Amino acid sequence: SYSMEHFRWGKPVGRKRRPVKVYPNGVQEETSEGFPLEF
Repeated sequence: SYSMEHFRWGKPVGRKRRPVKVYPNGVQEETSEGFPLEF
C-alpha cells in the first residue's frame, strides 16, 4: 500500500498507508496533509 501511495502522490502518505478513495471518511484528514485528492 505504501508504494501505491508514494506512486500516486509522489510522497509517502505518512500515518495513512492506504488509498484515500476507499474511505471517504478520512478525506478531511488527507486534505489537511495537502494531497491533491481525486474527489
